[in-house]
Amino acid sequence: MKQIRGIAASRGVAIGKLVLEKAPVPHVEKKKAENSAAELARFEQALEKAKKELSQLYLVAVEQVGKECSMIFQLHEMMLEDPDFLESVTGKILREQVCAEYAVWKAGKELSTVFSSLEDQYMRGRAADVQDICLRLLCSLDPEGFLCHARTVGEGEPCILALPQLLPSRIMRLRGDGISGVITGSGSRRSHSAILARILGIPAVVSTGPSFSALQEGETVVLDGSTGWICADPDQETLRRYRRRQKLAGEPSAALGNEQSPLRLLATAAAPENAQEALEDGAEGIGLYRSELLCLSTGEMPQEEEQFLAYKAILEHMKGKPVTIRTMDISGEINLPYLGVMEEENPAMGYRAIRFSLNHPELFRVQLRALLRASVYGELRILLPMVTTEQEILQAKEQLQQVRGELEAEKIPFHSAVPLGVMIETPAAALIAGTLARQVDFFSIGTSDLTQFATGADRANLRVAYLHDCHHPAVLQLIRAAAQAAAEAGIPVSICGEAASDVSLLGFFLECGVSSLTVPPANLGEIRSALQALQNFGDPQPLEEEEK
Repeated sequence: MKQIRGIAASRGVAIGKLVLEKAPVPHVEKKKAENSAAELARFEQALEKAKKELSQLYLVAVEQVGKECSMIFQLHEMMLEDPDFLESVTGKILREQVCAEYAVWKAGKELSTVFSSLEDQYMRGRAADVQDICLRLLCSLDPEGFLCHARTVGEGEPCILALPQLLPSRIMRLRGDGISGVITGSGSRRSHSAILARILGIPAVVSTGPSFSALQEGETVVLDGSTGWICADPDQETLRRYRRRQKLAGEPSAALGNEQSPLRLLATAAAPENAQEALEDGAEGIGLYRSELLCLSTGEMPQEEEQFLAYKAILEHMKGKPVTIRTMDISGEINLPYLGVMEEENPAMGYRAIRFSLNHPELFRVQLRALLRASVYGELRILLPMVTTEQEILQAKEQLQQVRGELEAEKIPFHSAVPLGVMIETPAAALIAGTLARQVDFFSIGTSDLTQFATGADRANLRVAYLHDCHHPAVLQLIRAAAQAAAEAGIPVSICGEAASDVSLLGFFLECGVSSLTVPPANLGEIRSALQALQNFGDPQPLEEEEK
């Protein structure tokens, strides 16, 4: 067996024969044009044809993925009308006297390079959109000379497509081509292609890097889009386990609703309206409500009354089920000039979260007042982010006690015993978890940041994303240490972040004594099914352990 690690882009399991495709935009040879005017006319005809195709594709996409996501193809049409791009192509045709194909390829390569060099991950992802429109133009110019229609697999057993990069237009044809999963050498979870894959329910693993070259045409592959693991040429036991997981994932989650889950399943939320979605998906509570998003929605620091109404709303929506609200994780990554938060070279490890709150007690107390006022409307738990020292907890508790005194003096009702917890998201916090546990009522282990800091790999940096691995022994040891400290102190511990949705770690979490998982509402059904499979058939281990 061969194991390959990539970035989990679209959850689900796919099993099938591998189909390899070449680069979506081939190299185009530079050829001189005998008649530049004729080449310009060819380009203009191809441009109009491409626009019509995109208009038709938009209508098809509306039917399949909805209007909002279909706007990707309206964006492509707008890119074809971009004056700078058009001037670049026409300039090459007229001034360099080259053929239209080379002018399109060269202009597209230059623009794609510009996007790829940008720091913002979302903008870097637009390089794929540039390649998509250029391929469409090349196909319009010479339908027989270019890969206008990627390979069609036809009838038979499901196949998994592997290609260097997946373009948005290509993914819209995957189901019709008999493709059940996708592997790419490059790409991002935030790319338009990955977004479409998730909406269409096509399992995908992207950015496998150099390991992509190890894949071979026709070999059997197991793809786990929930964890980013790929197993080529799997043994029979691996096939059996993942086929069973496929089957269980396809069963309605309601069928498992009466089964006793060994872990409490909680949902993430970014706004009060997310509560209804969480309840419909069977959440037993909200494990992480990101309160800092209130700042982004208003463009300013929300006042006490506005915060109170938001917290009250989600508590009421959850109808007595627990709601954990994290105090604001404000950092330089969030553009809030009115707070004087400056951009930093490394905002993830900078002036953020509890560090910011404790340095702005006037703002912190406003949030604590709003939280305590809302506590009478449901089961509230307060969570402190990015804690690394016991002193930070003591300072936060001091602020909380002051707020309690203020509310009592003002005769404003609140629950006096709201549980207070901390996020374990740095190696420092995990290593002194025993000390921290004596000061709080619960732990929430933030595995995304914990993995980033433990592995020294920025999860937003595609060049090192393959190192951001929650299965790394160091990460697992830190999780185990924090969970053990919580158990010794008699407090519950929840897992949130990317690892919480990793079904291959469920057995590990149970072994560590984890009490709950906090995942996006859309992942609850898969986790519930995997937990049932774990109870019935044993631990779905990570693929890298299959050979051991």
